[in-house]
Amino acid sequence: QYDKAVADAGLALSLSTRAEDLVTRANARYNLKQYQEALVDANLAVQQEPDYGPGYLMRGLIRHQLGFSATSCADLTKAQELKVP
Repeated sequence: QYDKAVADAGLALSLSTRAEDLVTRANARYNLKQYQEALVDANLAVQQEPDYGPGYLMRGLIRHQLGFSATSCADLTKAQELKVP
């Protein structure tokens, strides 16, 4: 299921690199425990759209899994500031 989501998001990204699609693929990779690959996608999403809260939320969750507590907290705080539920 998540493998297909990664493939589908990859196809969407080949047509247009949108932050939303990057976060979708990051989420699928996160669920597959592919944390490094997920972090790359989340970083790109945040770089591309600095006001897109879900990018910070996803990156914060990934960083937490990787043990990066300080940067994880910073990302989750930023997501909350941007009103991500």
